[in-house]
Amino acid sequence: MCTILIIEDDESLLLFIDKFLTIQGFKVLTADQGKIGLELASKYLPDLILCDILMPDINGYEVIKEIRKNPVTEAIPFIFLTGINSLQNLRQGMNLGADDYLTKPFSKDDLFNAINIRLEKKKVVESHSQVPLNILRHNLTTAFPHEFRTPLQNIVLATDYLEIVANSQPIDPLDIKEIVEIFRESSQRLLTLSQKFLFYSSLESKILEQKNNQDLIVSSKLNSVVNIIKSVAKKQAQNYQRIEDLQFEIEEGTLAIQEDFFVSLLMEIIDNSLKFSSLETPIIIKGFNQDNYYELNITNKGRGFLPDQLKNIGAYIQFERQKYEQQGSGLGLAIAKKIIEIYQGNLQIKSIPNEITTIIIKLPLAK
Repeated sequence: MCTILIIEDDESLLLFIDKFLTIQGFKVLTADQGKIGLELASKYLPDLILCDILMPDINGYEVIKEIRKNPVTEAIPFIFLTGINSLQNLRQGMNLGADDYLTKPFSKDDLFNAINIRLEKKKVVESHSQVPLNILRHNLTTAFPHEFRTPLQNIVLATDYLEIVANSQPIDPLDIKEIVEIFRESSQRLLTLSQKFLFYSSLESKILEQKNNQDLIVSSKLNSVVNIIKSVAKKQAQNYQRIEDLQFEIEEGTLAIQEDFFVSLLMEIIDNSLKFSSLETPIIIKGFNQDNYYELNITNKGRGFLPDQLKNIGAYIQFERQKYEQQGSGLGLAIAKKIIEIYQGNLQIKSIPNEITTIIIKLPLAK
């Protein structure tokens, strides 16, 4: 049963709409003042709001401003009821986020049709938004638990073995060394995953801050790009014993990005290129100035992406986990995308599956 909130100071009209909608099978909430209507909207989260414009305490325009300002109520369909039939008032309401207008006096059919149209549209929007939510839910229940379970299981097994051996015989120093290595590798993997998760969450907040603070871009200035790129690439390649696979064609540039964010971006992109390509195949890193951007191209010969996979790159997404056993939560490229979004850059991936993949990053040059 859908719930409809009516905010109307005309008592007779309020009772008329209440009775009509109740007969039609809706659950109805009523308020004869704007402030009371806002309280009811926040408390009950109705499926749709009908609101008068001219009211004694706060008018309908102020009501919709508050409704759209509140993240909890901002998406609720909103229909104005008004006796003011002017283009100026229509524009004002629509600019504030109204979905429709009903000019008084209106018929029952007009009211019923307007409500049904908005509720149907709401269902369509919700069904579309549910798709990515279902994808995210699936990825969280596969990749993320796996990433936690594997190192934790190794730690438990190493602990059990240590306990058994300690209670039966002297421990071989080589066994101790191997067990310590298991503890170190597993705990480092858990720490890295936790840090990535927290960093990804902090980037979401940073995006909101950036939207409210355009000076973030203007004030950022990064020099010595060549040294930073080479340093990060060699450090990441060292983890895979692949320093010899690196090839550089980089020119200097002054970027509008903070150094720590640029380093994080490079680490994630280069790590993915190393992780998903074969040993002794080149990782080619090119960097050059073009127009008002610094373009960075990172190419590898590896598994690559299928066209539908390129559309779904995001946090907690691993492609073909059933086919390829691999570490990672899918956070790497998601983190890179968020950083690029914060600094108003552009990310593009060109891939021929099982042949070659190029990640193209464009970041604004400092002014």
